[in-house]
Amino acid sequence: MNKGTSNPRLAAVLALIKMESDTVYSEKVLDEILSKSALEGSDRRLAARIFYGCVSRKITLETIISQYSSKPANKLDNTVAAILKSALYQLLWLDTIPDNAAVDESVKLTKALKQPHTSGFVNAVLRSFLRAEKAYKLPDEKFTRLSVEYSVNTDIARLLCESFPDEIATDFLENSFEEVPVFVAVNTLKCNTEEIAELTEKYTFTQTILPNVFIYKNSGIVKSKDFKKGKFYIQDLSSALACYALNPLKNERILDICAAPGSKSFTMACLSGGNAEIIACDISENRTAKIIDGSKRLGISSVKAYTADGRIFNDKLGFFDKILCDVPCSGLGVIRRKPEIRYKSPADFAELPQIQYEILENAAHYAKPGTEIIYSTCTLNPAENEAVVTRFLDAHPEFETMTFNEHFGKPFGKSMVTLFPHDFGGDGFFTAKLKKTKNKDG
Repeated sequence: MNKGTSNPRLAAVLALIKMESDTVYSEKVLDEILSKSALEGSDRRLAARIFYGCVSRKITLETIISQYSSKPANKLDNTVAAILKSALYQLLWLDTIPDNAAVDESVKLTKALKQPHTSGFVNAVLRSFLRAEKAYKLPDEKFTRLSVEYSVNTDIARLLCESFPDEIATDFLENSFEEVPVFVAVNTLKCNTEEIAELTEKYTFTQTILPNVFIYKNSGIVKSKDFKKGKFYIQDLSSALACYALNPLKNERILDICAAPGSKSFTMACLSGGNAEIIACDISENRTAKIIDGSKRLGISSVKAYTADGRIFNDKLGFFDKILCDVPCSGLGVIRRKPEIRYKSPADFAELPQIQYEILENAAHYAKPGTEIIYSTCTLNPAENEAVVTRFLDAHPEFETMTFNEHFGKPFGKSMVTLFPHDFGGDGFFTAKLKKTKNKDG
């Protein structure tokens, strides 16, 4: 793409081509493409919507192409395949764009991308699709059908349906295509009730079930003066609820064992009125730097960041009253934010439960009788959730489970809770609460 391009469809297609060839994160790919463009406002949003829509609907779009093309999608040139995906996404899911405009503009892209000899082919595939009234066939087999309909790896569809009732699994997959909310947590150490009300009115925040966490419709809020002044930070609602489950109090020592980028530590600092000692650890200096930078921007002095492997005990840290283990995971609960996760296989996550168990096992070394631990992930995979906690409890009779967040209603009130977007609007998330009741030797 030439520097200064102002064609949103061209930007989206180029991002798709790069995504296919480089297999890097979608957000990074789009940022790179948009930074070289002259797109602004609605054109920039259109490019992003087409790109993310095509990434999220990849399996569905490739299935349609294969049904209407003389060649299956995986045998087509990457550029032609990307143009077709972009066009089909517009035809099926962008009601504001007339069908003829979607087709004509896509055919023009073959020339802009130096593929003029394919213009007739692209036009024929798209016109054939329109003549068929945009119909396409879904497979008969249950999990293959779900894979095509919701554009996820077949094994992920199977995992979700075998782990949860079908209606919950399909509702989650359907929700994964919805507009992703931006959750804003207000820094109550810097803003009083009156200032929070002013921010709410200024940005038209929508209240969530938490008093100081709001929904904002535009991710560009991170560029605002109020964000730079540290009046708020970004944190998903489900993640914030895990902090509420731990219930940090003043004068407590709290360990956030996998803390980057720091939002959980910041929320715990706010909940404790800035009067708890919070040790925030993560595995690399780059990740720890994010915690430090966030603490400085927010003006939070009670959070101290350390670079440390969550699986290795550091006796210099001492004991803690409360510990948060929000461990690395497969991320199946956040596929609406990270669509590339949709195409992974559960086999790719096979090593994670052992790593997660080792982090929880290490966290137990920092616990004394009375210490409470939250174990949480942003995945819906029981092997990374209930199975890890159950294994830990079997090996540690000195720990018991606890219920939490009962006042928020169902599904809370249990010791292990899986949240779905349909519960409170946040990401898919798992939380369990444990308490050390005695020393291991009794």
